[in-house]
Amino acid sequence: MDKENKTDRILRDLGEEIAIGQLEENQDAEFEGFQKIEENLLYMLEQKPKRKINKKKRAALMIMIAAVLGISVTAYATVKHFILHEDLVGNGEYNLNVSQEEDGNQVMERQPVRIIANYIPAGFISNNADYMEKYKIYPENGAESAGGITIGAEPATEMTISMANVTNSEDTMIGTYEAKILTTFMEDGSTGYNIVLFDQKAGYLFTIYGMDSGLSLDELKKIGENLSYEIVEDAEPITLSEEKEGVMTEEPAAVITEDNIFAIGETTQDVVAKDQNWMDILAEQGENQAAAAQVTYTVDSIQVTDNAPILDLENGVATDMYQENIQDDGTVMMRKDTTAQLNEETGKVETITEEHARKFVLAAVTLHNPTDTNIANYFFAPYVYTLTKEQDGYQRQMGASFSEPVYLGFTDYSGKAAYQLDIAAGETRTVTLGYVVDDSEVENAYLMFNSSGISDNSGTCWDNYVKITE
Repeated sequence: MDKENKTDRILRDLGEEIAIGQLEENQDAEFEGFQKIEENLLYMLEQKPKRKINKKKRAALMIMIAAVLGISVTAYATVKHFILHEDLVGNGEYNLNVSQEEDGNQVMERQPVRIIANYIPAGFISNNADYMEKYKIYPENGAESAGGITIGAEPATEMTISMANVTNSEDTMIGTYEAKILTTFMEDGSTGYNIVLFDQKAGYLFTIYGMDSGLSLDELKKIGENLSYEIVEDAEPITLSEEKEGVMTEEPAAVITEDNIFAIGETTQDVVAKDQNWMDILAEQGENQAAAAQVTYTVDSIQVTDNAPILDLENGVATDMYQENIQDDGTVMMRKDTTAQLNEETGKVETITEEHARKFVLAAVTLHNPTDTNIANYFFAPYVYTLTKEQDGYQRQMGASFSEPVYLGFTDYSGKAAYQLDIAAGETRTVTLGYVVDDSEVENAYLMFNSSGISDNSGTCWDNYVKITE
């Protein structure tokens, strides 16, 4: 049967109302070539036909089309890769669930990809990130973290992309990619955009986070249209799932127990210091790593105040977040929480802004190096989390404001390494750390310590927590 007859037969059995309408909507790059037309017709029938077809008729048509095309229905599922389900509620909360039709028993892998942005807007530069890093496009006269665009590459697997302040989702084609344009709103009432691109061939999705870049949708679409990637063949593949007795494996969640909770004044050290297997592994990485895991720390005191006290800026560092959230007189600014709300009468999404009072938290922590090794570049930035006690342990959440310290009472290093310090063999030193915490979270807020950075997905909690209030 020649190609023209195949198409006629498909059009006849699907019905002109469905098939021709679908072709008219997609008559450009997406439908280049006869094979692409056939595949999309089958995909359309497999998903949601525009007119009602009973299940038996629909199944029969799918089998017929598959036979005409010379492919199987199950084989076709591996062509399209993605199964998408999105949910956008009236308050602007958006969730995009992504999965793929694969054999649940097989080991699935993807080779890492390196993002290549072939179009950079005027006045912007890129960080030319490697394949393990986020690709950044940011203003020439600014920092990577300020007012720029982040492009992430994620292998398509069981995952959920969540965003706040989304008012609309639009399906479209951007260049050669199937895409979703997500319209967002900012606290100042302006409109921004994020774009999700789907590459079925490589099994990846690329997300262009441009909502706070100030760029127009046309400029962001140009970035997407010209976005390409290269597969890093010599890199270790990314394993998406593992085979275990025919069932997809699931890593146990780490359980925070009373053994991980300490009070102000108690001295402790990283959990990994008590695990000889891990200590042997760290020792193989060098004396510095093994010694760092043995540092002891004591939270001597914690002050919770309405305003930030006068801080020692000669021997400490106030981060950008401090400057953005603390006024010159020490007043802690209110946190503004802007969300979207659907007005059922007008059918339009309106913005609602709530203000939340916050406290300044200043902690004094004494560190001691009990080893005979001089430790350099010791990463020390305990984060603040809220813990809620439950039947089987504690549930952890990040703070509503931010978890990292806004003030560091040491200046061993500068710039991006400001969170690092040196501790000589046998040295004891006391440092101060400042945080901004919502009023409503102070009671359940904890400082989290894990200087070794160990997290092995074994179900063991490798962190220690010290409660901010006694």
